[in-house]
Amino acid sequence: MARGSPDYGLPDYSFFAVETPVSDVVAERQGFSRLDNRGRVLWFDDFRHSLFRWQKDLDAPGTSPTHSLDLGFGVGYHGSVKLLPVGDGGTSQLFNILMLPVSKHIGIEASFYMTANSGSFGMAMQHAYATGTMKSLSMIVYPDSGDINLFTTTGQQTIYTFSDVLLLRKGFISIKMVGDMETGKYVRVMIGNEQIDVSNYVMSDGVSGLVGSSYFSVTGSGVSAVYKEPVYVAYVVISGDEP
Repeated sequence: MARGSPDYGLPDYSFFAVETPVSDVVAERQGFSRLDNRGRVLWFDDFRHSLFRWQKDLDAPGTSPTHSLDLGFGVGYHGSVKLLPVGDGGTSQLFNILMLPVSKHIGIEASFYMTANSGSFGMAMQHAYATGTMKSLSMIVYPDSGDINLFTTTGQQTIYTFSDVLLLRKGFISIKMVGDMETGKYVRVMIGNEQIDVSNYVMSDGVSGLVGSSYFSVTGSGVSAVYKEPVYVAYVVISGDEP
C-alpha cells in the first residue's frame, strides 16, 4: 500500500535570489552622485525630511543645526543643513547612533560648503566590528590654514593642505574617509577626485557598543574670532564592504 505524497504536482519550494544593488541609482535620483561609487550604501541622508533622522547638539555660543533652503547652498533637491558656530569655540553638530550591518571596511562621505570666514568642518564615524570598543574615523578641515587633519592615537596628523585656502570656498566639496574596523587603521581619504593613502595611521578608540553599533556626526566649529561663520552640509553617506 502506497504511503506518503505522490511525486507529481509538488511545488518546488527551494529558490534563490540575486540582489542587484540600486543604492547608487537611488542617490543619483535625489540629485547627487557618490564620490567614488565604492562600497555598499548602508545609510544615507540628503535631508529630504529635514533633520528628523538626526540628533542635534551645540556648545555655546554655537547654535542648534537648522535645515536650510538658502539659494545656492544645495546639492540635491532637499536643501542642506546650516551649522553655525557663532563664535570662537562654539560648535553646531548633527549626530546619530544606529545599529548598522557590521562591516570590516566602512566609510563616511559628506558634501560641505565653507562660506567666507566659516568655522571648521569635522566629521566622524565610529563602528563596532565586534562587541566592545568601537574604532573611530575622525577628521577636521581648518578654514584658516586649509589643512585637513586626521585624529589618530598620536594626535592630529595633517594629510592634505589646500594650495590656496580660497579653493575651500569655491562651492561644495565632497570628502570621504574609509577605515578598517578590524585592524583599527585608516585606509584612504578622498578629497574630491584625489585619493590619499592613509593606511599608516591608527584610529583612536571610540565608545563601547554591541557588534554593528555605529555613531557618526558632522560638526561646524568656531576656531577664532574671525572664522566662525556657517558651514553647509548637503548629504551624508555611510558605506560598508569597501574594497
